[in-house]
Amino acid sequence: MTTLLETIGGLWTRLHSGLSSCGNCGAFALDAEDRTNLDPSLSRLFYLRPLQCSDVEAIRATQRATRLLRDNQLEECLRELHDAKRLVPRDHIVRSNLAAAYFERGDEESALHWMREAHRLPPLGEGAVFWT
Repeated sequence: MTTLLETIGGLWTRLHSGLSSCGNCGAFALDAEDRTNLDPSLSRLFYLRPLQCSDVEAIRATQRATRLLRDNQLEECLRELHDAKRLVPRDHIVRSNLAAAYFERGDEESALHWMREAHRLPPLGEGAVFWT
């Protein structure tokens, strides 16, 4: 888990240092083509996944968010994903989906925050694993 976070942090640093669009402020937003061409590993990290929980409303909110993201309605997509998070607050997939939506919006700082939150939580339904 630490290695993944270090990798994401390294990618964030490369993104931030190499793609600053406003010169002095360091803020930038990438369009979808630039994000896709940036690093192939990012496409594996930032995508919406279906929920694997029993909350039907959270599943429907995620399905609506997927359609909204496909239609490039990012703010509405984020609203649906935040609703899903409210319904299943301990689900790591919801946080991963939020990271994907914020990444699509061009807000890499928020994407990194939600990816960290996703990796902080254990997958639902899994207990501790002890190695012998």
